[in-house]
Amino acid sequence: MDTPHPGANSGGEVRAGGEAQAGTAHAGGEARFSDVRRAIEHSQALPFTRIPPLSRGELIAFAAIVTVYAAGATFGRNDMKGIERSLLLLAIVGLVVFFVRRVRINGSMPRMRKAPREIKMAYLKFACLYFPLAIAGFAVANFAPMPWAWASIPGTFIGMLGTVWLYERWYYRAVAKVEARLS
Repeated sequence: MDTPHPGANSGGEVRAGGEAQAGTAHAGGEARFSDVRRAIEHSQALPFTRIPPLSRGELIAFAAIVTVYAAGATFGRNDMKGIERSLLLLAIVGLVVFFVRRVRINGSMPRMRKAPREIKMAYLKFACLYFPLAIAGFAVANFAPMPWAWASIPGTFIGMLGTVWLYERWYYRAVAKVEARLS
């Protein structure tokens, strides 16, 4: 039984010294590999690219939920603990309802770990804007002199509304980039 030369392969000739010369079979394998890799990336990106945008009502509702939370802190400073606790409970229930509704609309809640890098960057921009604004709103509500503490309520609402609106723009630009890259 003949054994092939150690440097031989099905796609090319054997050179002196046992090296195989690359043939068309090798190049075709790389093309198939990149197609498979692109298909895998596309299937992983699909849950992120199919999320519908927030409606205007949802944008306002999210900003209102965060504002209710900030208002609770302001009422708490004025020895209105019952109102404070009620508003905090309302904010928590509002967030749960908001996210349950979004999961139903989206069909799932995909894990960020599997998101394409463009979408991760959109989330990172959102987090870098959202958290400092939220902390500033709560700091003003808790520590500013009393007439100014009430300004945290409309300020928080406007800041959160703008932040979520910007996030929607960043997110759908990222989706367009992902779809262009994977098409």
